[in-house]
Amino acid sequence: MEAEGPYFAFIHTYKVHSPYDPEGEARERFVRSYDGELPDFVHPPDFPWGHLTRETLSAADTRYVSDLYDAEVSELDTAVGGLLEQLERAGELENTLLVVTSDHGEEFNEHSHFGHGWSLYEDQLAVPLIMHFPGRFEGGLTASVPVIGIDLAPTIARAVGLPPHPSWSGVALSPGNTIADRPMWVPYRTRHAGQAAVALRRDNAKLLDFPGDERPNDGNSGRQLYDLAVDGEERINRWEDDSVEAARWDRALTNLRLRYPLRFQGETVSTDEDVAEILKGLGYGGDD
Repeated sequence: MEAEGPYFAFIHTYKVHSPYDPEGEARERFVRSYDGELPDFVHPPDFPWGHLTRETLSAADTRYVSDLYDAEVSELDTAVGGLLEQLERAGELENTLLVVTSDHGEEFNEHSHFGHGWSLYEDQLAVPLIMHFPGRFEGGLTASVPVIGIDLAPTIARAVGLPPHPSWSGVALSPGNTIADRPMWVPYRTRHAGQAAVALRRDNAKLLDFPGDERPNDGNSGRQLYDLAVDGEERINRWEDDSVEAARWDRALTNLRLRYPLRFQGETVSTDEDVAEILKGLGYGGDD
């Protein structure tokens, strides 16, 4: 592995993603004994419990599905380790900015559902962001405040000495950098046309707002307010505890929705049948 001059590599993998299909040593190490009816490899969208239904799984089934996922994480960890070894052997590791992250996590019945794309709980929002760059990101430094995906591009630009693009709204992270107080605003399109579920976070306080019957499995529609410092699993809804605090969050939510209106209508594009089937198999197509 050799590079002449600057190089960039984007490695995108679905290894830690449904269908959960670990093999070999990782499967033997992480998947515990299971005598249930689920198959060797599991793709939640293939089952009613993998959709917005009230059907769910037993504790043993849930543990099995989670074990499959853990084994996939181990497989990817090994693959990343192999990449680092190649970079080191080639003498490139000391001059390479390495970033490991993900676009979402997975839910394993923590809030009465499986997979991703159904909620904005931390099960799906809290993802790894690991950066290594000798002289800048090294030595076990940890961000002291929450960060968000839009921070990644300006952070990379600053680390390699480039100016941020004027359109970027994220913050460039660096050791000792103080991030001004800002809302962590995460919307996603729901089954309700024109309505969005949103998550709004400041420090360890987090507001969720699900429209209509968006959470039929657990009935958690409407406003939810959590203190992640003491309730990291988001079980204790504090929305009704303090009317003054609720009003403050309501104003913040209203202002952000006005400031960042969601655009649900996009351009229509055509996709050949093979690509459409691949996307549908990954959960990115179809009616569900």
